[in-house]
Amino acid sequence: TVVAFLSLVYISLCNAVLSFFTCLPNPSAPDTLADDRSVVCWSPEHLEVTWAVVLGLLLYVIGIPVVLLFSLWKASTQQHEARWIVRSRFLTQAFRPGCHHWIVLL
Repeated sequence: TVVAFLSLVYISLCNAVLSFFTCLPNPSAPDTLADDRSVVCWSPEHLEVTWAVVLGLLLYVIGIPVVLLFSLWKASTQQHEARWIVRSRFLTQAFRPGCHHWIVLL
């Protein structure tokens, strides 16, 4: 259940970060953001927050899977140490030994 919750949170974070690129056409005006129709896409006002989107992409969209993969790799290499068994059990308990890396694709 922890993994399912984290998956939902991850999807929501990715959706929030990537909504920056969702522009909708207008019949007689330039494209505007889907989340805020008063902001013209790729205008200075839109590009002003690009740094936040890049930070969100690095931290959330890319960072979370990288941390998850590192944790799984660390758990598999130190699977006989009690500390790592306790810390990583919620990530690996649903998978057969050697197959827990599949959680990243879920």
